[in-house]
Amino acid sequence: MRLIKEPVKGIVAYPKGIPDRIYRLTSGQPFYTQVVCQNMVDRLNAEQRNHVMQDDISSVSQELAENPLPQMIYFWDDLKHEQRIVLSLLGEVLADPIRYALAKAMLGFAGEHDLDVGVNLGDMELILDELFRHVGGSALGMATMNTVFG
Repeated sequence: MRLIKEPVKGIVAYPKGIPDRIYRLTSGQPFYTQVVCQNMVDRLNAEQRNHVMQDDISSVSQELAENPLPQMIYFWDDLKHEQRIVLSLLGEVLADPIRYALAKAMLGFAGEHDLDVGVNLGDMELILDELFRHVGGSALGMATMNTVFG
């Protein structure tokens, strides 16, 4: 939280919940936290204001999803096909910034939308676990920003 608040202390006003939302999006990973916060400050400067709104995080996330950093592209390109499917589905299911998703709910979403993901429940759980252990929550947070960018 220090990386989010301290660099702009006394300059940028964060309403309750905004720093937590940034932290969740980036899983506290310093590089991604700094990227999101820098884009947020750039946005505030362009609009000549100092109060962050919920829509600002959505807009910054959307911009990063539409114009991903090279690190995000490399990450995506290194994934196996099944991992891309699972992350894309996770991005669709996590439309609400404070939600979490279980593999069962993800498969339910796929079924409701007639999406043939080609992955069963056990495999999806293994893929999610493997991704989280291998790359950590921060990469998953950034990779699922809106849907995915690949």
